[in-house]
Amino acid sequence: MKQKEKMVIVKFILFCVAMAVLGFIVGISAKRTDLGALLSQTTPEQIGIALFVVYGIFVAVSILAMLLPLRKAKRMAAGWDGSNEENIHRIEMQLNKPMVAANISMIVCYLLFTCCSYFLLESEMGLYGLSPCILMVIDMTCFTVTLQKAVTLEKQLNPEKKGSSLSFHFRKEWVNSCDEMEKIQLWQTGYAGYVAGSNTCMLLWVLSTLGAFLFHTGVLPVLCVCIIWLSMTIASMREASRLT
Repeated sequence: MKQKEKMVIVKFILFCVAMAVLGFIVGISAKRTDLGALLSQTTPEQIGIALFVVYGIFVAVSILAMLLPLRKAKRMAAGWDGSNEENIHRIEMQLNKPMVAANISMIVCYLLFTCCSYFLLESEMGLYGLSPCILMVIDMTCFTVTLQKAVTLEKQLNPEKKGSSLSFHFRKEWVNSCDEMEKIQLWQTGYAGYVAGSNTCMLLWVLSTLGAFLFHTGVLPVLCVCIIWLSMTIASMREASRLT
């Protein structure tokens, strides 16, 4: 056996031992500590109001993060002469910024909406507990507008691109209009996303398992994580079998 392979095996064994020791320590701590009881001193209303403030600030920041880069990209596209390839590359790089901000904003807003609504509705605030819906509508409207304008601008730069951002088949139509190099890039980014998702699911499984003991969250979080993990794996393996 090569020396490099031996080192890999040794590192793997040490990692497993370290995780076992860490799991033992956390397990003992979970048995002796009830963090859920410590957090019970804070009322749902206090937590809900704090989350609502954070939610509102995040929506305001995310709107600026979506619209300002998009506005700059439109100004850059207006000054493009249609021939300089370096300039169109700069425009597309600038156009990526509002798209990244929009997708991150959407996911974080889903999280804040659920958490904020949960605690506000648990309190005695009545209909005020539905106030996060207003922020959700504002953010989703901005997300839709940003996506639509970004796609429209990209189609102006590349007339061969097809698909409407408001269509249910947008992703399929867009991918079909890409050239071979762009499809390879999509596959590479998709694989990177799959690897990151698998690693994240492993981490979330550990955290949700610990949460079941520390915060008495039950097995539902573990079930949700494993369903997502399993669906990713099955979809990837099925597509791999189809392509081969």
